[in-house]
Amino acid sequence: MSKGKSHISYIIDLMWPELEGDAAIHALETTIYRLRKIIKDKKFIEYQGQIINIKTSNCYIDLWDIQELLDKLSDALLKKENSKIFILTKNILNLYDDFLPGYENYLAISLRRNLKKRVSSLITKSLHFLKNSFPDEFFYLQDIANNKNLISKLTTDKVHQRLSRDLCKIC
Repeated sequence: MSKGKSHISYIIDLMWPELEGDAAIHALETTIYRLRKIIKDKKFIEYQGQIINIKTSNCYIDLWDIQELLDKLSDALLKKENSKIFILTKNILNLYDDFLPGYENYLAISLRRNLKKRVSSLITKSLHFLKNSFPDEFFYLQDIANNKNLISKLTTDKVHQRLSRDLCKIC
């Protein structure tokens, strides 16, 4: 799903995996009709051919926001922009939560797994990078990441071992 646009088959598979053909399309059309009626804006959701387009100026979807932040963090890590890495890491940790918790559709499970893997990977890289630049904030961010189960105990122990070793070298 790109920002605001999706193919109808993707939405149907996500929302009504048990329905086939005309029944699935009817469920989609009924849902769109009801949403338009509730929102009172017929152009909020446009349904043209095989594409559904949501007017993004009128809604907030955290998944899009976190994906954008992850892209920016990845870029900041490549450029080694300390303060930007810190701010983006903090924002991601504040925003991140399980995507569609309890929704056990295979597409939702796949999205949830891929999002968590990407968040975990970038947060781990970010924490590793920040441990020297922002040592006090590093532990704060690491605690948040641990509480959200984004970094493994093994990773945490390795980081503590490296920090202890680095501190011993300084002393």
